[in-house]
Amino acid sequence: MQSKLLEIFPEINWIKNEEIKQAVIECHMYVLSKTNWELEDYDKMPFIKSFAGCPVSCLHHNRVVTRMCKMILEEYNQSYIDNGDYKLDHDTVIAGAILHDIGKFLEWEKVEGGPSIKSQNGALLRHPVSGAIVAALHKLPDGVIHCIFAHSTEGNTTKRSPEAMVVWKIDELNFDCIRSAMGKL
Repeated sequence: MQSKLLEIFPEINWIKNEEIKQAVIECHMYVLSKTNWELEDYDKMPFIKSFAGCPVSCLHHNRVVTRMCKMILEEYNQSYIDNGDYKLDHDTVIAGAILHDIGKFLEWEKVEGGPSIKSQNGALLRHPVSGAIVAALHKLPDGVIHCIFAHSTEGNTTKRSPEAMVVWKIDELNFDCIRSAMGKL
């Protein structure tokens, strides 16, 4: 199953630290073991449920967010060498982007032949919270956990790190552009 995950989400291989990469993979395996979702569903699970008809899957959205975060990360780090020496942590941004919606596996329950529904877990905890818990259970660094928690409205209660700002803004940009294109914004 790990090789299949890396096949459908190859950006996981961008993580440089092997322990972080393995923990990211284990987070995926964990949520799949705790739900009725299967790896093959990742590209069928809608990334947004707040409006009907969105054709973008959770997998596609997560991959786009990760790729865009990498572009920002690289440009930012290159641009600030010898100009303040501001630097974003590579693995924090990439792992945070990959896992920012991992809690959706727990928030939504797959329904055969129909749209997914809010799970019992999802009725209690939105995906940024449950995703952060999953990341903490798998001993990911606090910065990655923070990116997951802070990528949505829950993050408005905390001071976002620079890495969390990137994941949050790119996720919001994707969400708002799709909503606008669909006439929902």
